[in-house]
Amino acid sequence: LDAQGGVLGQVTALLDKGMLSKMVEAVDVGAKGVVAVALAADGRLLLRLPATPDAVNLVPESDFLHRLIESGENLGTVRVSGVFDSVERVYAFRRIADYPLYVAGGLAVEDVLAEWRKTLAVSVALADALLLDVADALLLAGVVAAALAAASYARTSEIST
Repeated sequence: LDAQGGVLGQVTALLDKGMLSKMVEAVDVGAKGVVAVALAADGRLLLRLPATPDAVNLVPESDFLHRLIESGENLGTVRVSGVFDSVERVYAFRRIADYPLYVAGGLAVEDVLAEWRKTLAVSVALADALLLDVADALLLAGVVAAALAAASYARTSEIST
């Protein structure tokens, strides 16, 4: 820019999407997770994995993450539904310092809770088994106590006759 704010020229930088894609593919975000790289200026999607070819280079109409970047947030987490597939995810995002980009990674709530639900099901099954064992033990103790009481009564009856 010149002293009056006029444009003097333009700077162009090339981004190797293949190399960027390889770095992004190394991130494990689960079966329904997503990693995306977008322009901070307008939210234009540069890269998304899993790939959404129709969405690349489009400005999303209602991108909550981009609104956070526009408001001055440089990093954070948020739980929202995906713009392109409506899958509810917990996203972590970060603006890349000195570059007009931000990166976001989202873990699908369903994927995150699936492991927890498995653990819960096993825990409930173990608790049920334990309660049944305790109930069986109490029932057995009641039967034994009743048998002992009957035997004691029988001996007392014999002695008194």
